[in-house]
Amino acid sequence: MTTQVNIKALINVQRKAQQDEPFPSLEVRASRIKRLIGMLASNEQKICDALMADFGNRPHITTQMAEILGTISTLKYALDNIEKWLQPNLRNTPPPAGPAGAVSEVQYMPLGSVGVISPWNLPINLSFGAMGAIFAAGNRIVLKPSEVTENTSQLIQEMVAATFDPSELAVVTGGPEVSAEFAAAPFNHLMFTGSTAIGRKVAVAAAQNLVPCTLELGGKNSIVVSKTADLGDIVKKIMMIRMVNGGQICLGPDVLFVPADLEEEFIDKCRNIAHKFFPQMQSDPDYGQIINDRQVERLKGLLAEVEERQAGDVVYLFDREQVPLARRFPPVIVKSPSSDTQLMKNEVFGPIISVFPYTGFDAVVERLNSDENIREPLALYYFGDDQQEMDKLRYRSQSGGLCFNTLAAHYNVEDLPFGGVGRSGMGNYHGVEGFKTFSHARAVYTQCKQDFLAPMLPPHSEQIKAHVAGMVKAVLGAQND
Repeated sequence: MTTQVNIKALINVQRKAQQDEPFPSLEVRASRIKRLIGMLASNEQKICDALMADFGNRPHITTQMAEILGTISTLKYALDNIEKWLQPNLRNTPPPAGPAGAVSEVQYMPLGSVGVISPWNLPINLSFGAMGAIFAAGNRIVLKPSEVTENTSQLIQEMVAATFDPSELAVVTGGPEVSAEFAAAPFNHLMFTGSTAIGRKVAVAAAQNLVPCTLELGGKNSIVVSKTADLGDIVKKIMMIRMVNGGQICLGPDVLFVPADLEEEFIDKCRNIAHKFFPQMQSDPDYGQIINDRQVERLKGLLAEVEERQAGDVVYLFDREQVPLARRFPPVIVKSPSSDTQLMKNEVFGPIISVFPYTGFDAVVERLNSDENIREPLALYYFGDDQQEMDKLRYRSQSGGLCFNTLAAHYNVEDLPFGGVGRSGMGNYHGVEGFKTFSHARAVYTQCKQDFLAPMLPPHSEQIKAHVAGMVKAVLGAQND
């Protein structure tokens, strides 16, 4: 895909429109979100068809749940809360000005033109989901969808052009060279969802114009299975999230820690559940395909390195002759792969899980904090009911989100912030935190009629000097106490 659009010129159009309407009304902000919702709802079948064409096989139920319902739910939440979010936030004003009537408040101001670079794995949700918060904050948007899902990106461009004026929302398509130009453009804020490697490049490009970034970078999410967990229950959840959309979701688990005496039982249950979920793996219409052959070869390469180097034990849950490693990529478990393998160094983005047995829970927590490959993931998961173990993960680990006895559920709770930390990104774009991310928190101070500054103007009297000295003495005395 190529483009002839001048990105900077498009930003200038939006900035001029923002200057003419610097603080859009509640009605204008709501109108933009309502049009987005209507656009997605009225194009449901076209979206399903486009994603089916891009993926080769993308079950409609996956698209309906993750792309249509999930996105509209996020947009509706923002729509329902704009009025509350727009209210100035009153803060305490210290004496003597506060008691005399001075007012301190925070007014959340629009930033201007926000650039959004979205990925190919959930191209509708991750293109439009954040726009509820962005529009609620009063901004305008330029979207760069992925060139990998070419049919869906073309549809996105057509839908947006039919629904929005470019001064409100515009779409720029193209390949990597366009993405590089887009990341270096002078937006007022830039949001990127994708790999950590590309995220670093985006941040560097944006820094040249001092453009603040929200980066959602995924990472190697981990599951910790407690000895108190019910394996029969959790294996269903784990295999479902690892296999949905061909494993191509940023919240999918790459690494799993299981008590050593439960490892083989866990793997056997995974095999049974996988066959139960998808008995006709290579022809099953409910099993989503890997996006393209390039990604298939990447996944095969991860496994081949482990096998060639004998750097772990690869367990194929389906017979290799009957179910080859192809676009419908079967689930695979790798037992204790070496840390220096590409499987452990990179986000998998496919139906492969690395399993590590453990004997001591504290050792798991230590590894989660110290292992360069897996620390600071986008999400950390725990299954079990040991409160001490849960507290150790809550207070001694770091991750974008933390879920107990479920997987990825926090993403669907609209009132919770969503985003990464450290290696998995920065910034949030759900809930009120999303509204704040795409706003400038402007301090507004309104002085009371009484002038408290006049006595402090030079020349300073002995009385004022004594008064200030007394204040300093009182503060220092309180500090020493």
